[in-house]
Amino acid sequence: MSKEEDFPGKVTSYLNKRFGGERYFEPYKTDRGKFYRHSAMAGKELKWCVWTGGLLSCSSLEEDVTGKIWVFSGSTGAPDDTLLEEYGIRDPEIRNRIVDELADRRNWRKHVKNFKLLIGTLTWADEMAKRASDESRVEIVHFIPNSRFEGDRSFYYTNFDSSGISDEQKLKEIERRVDAVDGAYKLNQDYEAEKEFWKQHFSEEFLKQVLAQRRRLILKLRLYEHFGKSSEKGKSRRPSP
Repeated sequence: MSKEEDFPGKVTSYLNKRFGGERYFEPYKTDRGKFYRHSAMAGKELKWCVWTGGLLSCSSLEEDVTGKIWVFSGSTGAPDDTLLEEYGIRDPEIRNRIVDELADRRNWRKHVKNFKLLIGTLTWADEMAKRASDESRVEIVHFIPNSRFEGDRSFYYTNFDSSGISDEQKLKEIERRVDAVDGAYKLNQDYEAEKEFWKQHFSEEFLKQVLAQRRRLILKLRLYEHFGKSSEKGKSRRPSP
């Protein structure tokens, strides 16, 4: 086995050790040449992917054929599900149009009156990405999928160019970025902090309504993630061959 082939195994071992004590832990696994989040985002094939089916702050690490390594969080939201289940929009074409518009933050203002819960959730996730980036000095991006993205979950990610550096340097940088993504994800899950955020942006009357909705939404999201369920018409969260 070459050093290049062995590196994903080192990453897998690190992640299993790093998150082994988490409540919803499932062991990380290694795949090569599979397509998962980054390939769906950028259309590039992967050298390798390390992923878990567990409900964890770090869902996968991937290296693409250009040498860029990507670190992805677990799901932070589900815009399509929210439009269907909280707003009762059953027509998929209408949901797709709204999701496509919401993927561009410049459109949020015109939708906030009708979709306060959804816009608020996305805004909160943006704020936590910024806070985690400031604290870790690692750029964390909050990705919001459009209707053409294979998978309707929003999430955090960060990446770096690993070309020309040693495996030891790669692992150190991976650890730094995994910590940053973990920080962003856990900030996003801080219910009390989020409640204070909502108080600053919405009325008390609306706050009572939206917090009840958010509890249901978070519970559904956690159940979907942990048990591998999805609104993707039966598609698995796991990489496909």
